[in-house]
Amino acid sequence: LHMAVEVNKQRLVSVILGAQWGDEGKGKIVDLLAPKVDIVARCQGGHNAGHTVAVDDKVYDFHIIPSGIVHPKCIALIGSGTVVHLPSFFNELEKNEITKLPDWSKRIVISDRAHLVFDMHQTADTMGEKKRANSKIGTTGKGIGPTYACKCWRNGIRLGDLVGNFNEFKAKFQQLVLFLKAQFPDLNVDVDEELKRYQNYAEKLKSLNLVHDTVFYMHKALTASPAKSVLVEGANGALLDIDFGTYPYVTSSNCSVGGALTGLGIPPWRVGMIIGVVKAYETRVGDGPFPTELNNASLSSLWKSYLLEIGDRLREIGHEYGVTTGRPRRCGWLDMVLLKYSIMINGFTHLAFTKLDVLDNFDTIKVAVEYKRNNAVVDVPPVCVSHFKDIEVVYETFPGWQQNTTKITAFDELPINAKCYVQAVEKLAGVPIRQANAVNGRAVFISNSLASHVATEILLQSDSSVALTPSEVEMLKQFKDCDLPKGTRVGRMVMGDLGLYNEQLRKDVERWNKAIEAGIPVHEWNGTSDKIVNTFMHLFGFIIFLNILLQLYALVVDPKILEVLDRMLLLKKNEIPQQQ
Repeated sequence: LHMAVEVNKQRLVSVILGAQWGDEGKGKIVDLLAPKVDIVARCQGGHNAGHTVAVDDKVYDFHIIPSGIVHPKCIALIGSGTVVHLPSFFNELEKNEITKLPDWSKRIVISDRAHLVFDMHQTADTMGEKKRANSKIGTTGKGIGPTYACKCWRNGIRLGDLVGNFNEFKAKFQQLVLFLKAQFPDLNVDVDEELKRYQNYAEKLKSLNLVHDTVFYMHKALTASPAKSVLVEGANGALLDIDFGTYPYVTSSNCSVGGALTGLGIPPWRVGMIIGVVKAYETRVGDGPFPTELNNASLSSLWKSYLLEIGDRLREIGHEYGVTTGRPRRCGWLDMVLLKYSIMINGFTHLAFTKLDVLDNFDTIKVAVEYKRNNAVVDVPPVCVSHFKDIEVVYETFPGWQQNTTKITAFDELPINAKCYVQAVEKLAGVPIRQANAVNGRAVFISNSLASHVATEILLQSDSSVALTPSEVEMLKQFKDCDLPKGTRVGRMVMGDLGLYNEQLRKDVERWNKAIEAGIPVHEWNGTSDKIVNTFMHLFGFIIFLNILLQLYALVVDPKILEVLDRMLLLKKNEIPQQQ
């Protein structure tokens, strides 16, 4: 991906998006690639998102500020599609000690078109959730939904209003208070105190020169000589998109690829690489459908307890607690139906596969490969969430690898079963994976080069005269011994490409191994001993078969046995008195 980013500078804009329900590890991927670009930009959402990045001994928790700010030459841009809660923004600056970073104020750019989230939006958010009673959405309570709603009602207030004419801002603020109080009569707002606070924010923003026309800023950067490169840091996840997610259990913005364009004001042709970040399993915060969740209330208590145990293990090993709310995340197996749907919408050119190491100690790992409803295969997730309860999930089961992969930085070093798991997901997704593991809190990319281990022509070659090096034979032997279930669809899909379901090839591999062990060149090994053993085994089997035939013949032809059978038949027909 580093190389891809360099090449992609011709198209200038790369987009990183969550391919699931968020919490996939986008911040770590951005942190890895940010040194290669000039601008890291947030395009949608607000401080309801949470990205954690670790640099040396310092851990940063970002919610609205793009995580690229930790890199000294990178501009952190907050686009017009975002919504900004200024108290949280300034608190984030202080908490993460951003003000200690070099030239920090010159490297943060906030759009004058971004809408403001006020405390009254947050209160309205909480009140609205309470009114839902048993149909709660599971909102973060950060006021994001009400702010976007006001944007659509066209009575929202933007940062440009705040740093412009304050009297106009004051009038708009008072009108907004009346509007929200009409919907939530119990809403209490100290208007004078809030106006005083925001006047201070306005002065602070102007003194730091943080607010700009980011549409013009981006256009100028992309058309400069030399042109600037941009990395878009998506928030939330594609399955939470307001249009394409599991509505109404979604966020209030477009967190799919379209949001990157509308949220920053850039044309589609500027976008080159679109990276979908995928966790090796599935998690979700809040309510809403979750087909592969390891907590099914409809199952027996014993089986439910077992599933809960697996889900709890995923949560604890993966530290699956929300960065923004601290809520425990719901956990389940990877869902390929939802992932392929996400790929369909976003057109990912690459996938970053994160948290594979969380699965290190599982005996078996499941992947959802299709849905069924009324015994019919369902290719895409249902539109209506009520239909999810009728979904039957079809799984493929993979053997675990029972090895620690947390320090591995090369695909070649992964255990064979881990390689097979990654390769299977890539095959099912139809998009190349560039895997990433968290090492000491930061992401390290691992090149997925499974096919390069042994040349394809050697793998598919069954000619015993082919001369293989010891390392090639060892690699073939390793693949041969892989315990991926031979009969599974995914097993055939993955290992079939490597010719490992070719019985002749398996025999050749065994012969090549014996040649190496015997110290004889492969092309000189004729496998004579194998032929002798095979001939003996066939002869032994024939003798056993002949013996069985002789026993059956004796059983049928022996006169005494025939007499006994006749008497049994007569007894059954009552032709012989019972006393006999």
